[in-house]
Amino acid sequence: MKAVNGLIKTTLSGSLLILCCQTFSLVADELDDALGAFDEEDELAVGESVFDSDNESSGSSIPGDLSGSLVFNTAYNYLDHRSSTGTNYHGLSKLRSQLNLQYDYDISKSWKLRASAFAYYDWVYDIHEDRDYSDEVLDEYKWEAEFRELWVRGALSENVDLKVGRQVVNWGRSETLRVLDILNPLDNRELGLADIENLRLPVGMIKGDYYFSGWNLSLIALPETRFSKNPSYGSDFYSSDTDIEEKEPSDVDGTGWAAAMTGVFSGWDIAFHAARVWNDTPYLRPFFSVPGSPYDAELRHSRINMIGTGGNYSYGSWLFKGELGAFGDIDYTISTPVPFGTGEIVLPSGTVEKDRLDLMFGIEYYGLSNTVFTLDIVNRHILDYESAMEPFFYLQENQLETSLRYDGNFINDRLTVTALVIVFGDHAQNGSIFRFVTEYELQDSLVISAGLLTYQEGDPPPFDGIEENDRLFGEIKWSF
Repeated sequence: MKAVNGLIKTTLSGSLLILCCQTFSLVADELDDALGAFDEEDELAVGESVFDSDNESSGSSIPGDLSGSLVFNTAYNYLDHRSSTGTNYHGLSKLRSQLNLQYDYDISKSWKLRASAFAYYDWVYDIHEDRDYSDEVLDEYKWEAEFRELWVRGALSENVDLKVGRQVVNWGRSETLRVLDILNPLDNRELGLADIENLRLPVGMIKGDYYFSGWNLSLIALPETRFSKNPSYGSDFYSSDTDIEEKEPSDVDGTGWAAAMTGVFSGWDIAFHAARVWNDTPYLRPFFSVPGSPYDAELRHSRINMIGTGGNYSYGSWLFKGELGAFGDIDYTISTPVPFGTGEIVLPSGTVEKDRLDLMFGIEYYGLSNTVFTLDIVNRHILDYESAMEPFFYLQENQLETSLRYDGNFINDRLTVTALVIVFGDHAQNGSIFRFVTEYELQDSLVISAGLLTYQEGDPPPFDGIEENDRLFGEIKWSF
């Protein structure tokens, strides 16, 4: 009943906000005509190169195209809560400044180089230095700097392209839920704060593309393996009070392989995919560190196989999309009740290898002015399911995920409003997320945004400990 009430509360909140957005759109449409004249002046578009096309910058000897942004973002946790380690996260929880840089260089007419990187520093950990943050949190959240995309791309012939280096390859069709999109891990350290497209981590790949008769054959080697960045021990998104080591596979340097065949036609497209890669979601493996002693546990990753297909079909103002993926050799944790005092507790006792079928169906509707509604539903079905797989992580034979999204653009596309509800389980028993954000373009290079992010408690981690992580957030971004 608690889960049902939470779902009703989340759904009503989303519905009211969407209704308000639609009402505002009627007013905004009237303003569009009045303000339209101001947009007819010649201005430099965001991201437009400040360099000439021959790689020579105007008034500078630097070849190529250098662009980037300065981002200042903040978050405020308005509910009084602590992490599982006792750290106080109430109040200001983020005050981050970040620099993003991207450099593009045309090596020749058919070859291009890209290098992008970022660095950030979060001042909130200096402001709240008395809050006893864990070392893991300070290592992961206080500051970070790394290269993102770093690749060279070019044509080997009229129909063959090659791209080598750290890159993003998106096989998915949903902005929120994943089935076939398995080649790039995600930055999950702040759950639900951003869309998947802003969370993917580039991976080192060698990607060849062959184009023929409306089809594209992609062959991919993945010599680099990266796993998602998940909440650290001591974070308010880490629900356990135990720091469990995530062990990198001993043969993680082994190359992964992937292939895709994609056809794009008038009004529809279809793709077929196959891959052998490391499963990004770890499983808990119990073991005995010393024979006869109490066992310990660690997080490990499975080497999995995947074959799948997906496609889109456009009909009038509707877009229908679907994905089907068959996954093999996935390891899961099984648990056993153990007597403890006058009762019993459930402890992991081993692992089993299973196959799984994931199905995604989605609909997008564009029929209303400046408005898009999106519904995506995913079901993950474990084949040959065993009841011993359920107790420790509340794992079900069928795991349902649903997302409902509203996107609205107003005032000549200067104002964007997004409302998103993600529900885990058929009645949110596994948790839910609600995000509402508005973004306004003050100038072509200056954008501000603000929003609300709330969570509903669920049975499995991390939703078993983040029901009070609700927060307000904001961002200022200057692009150059």
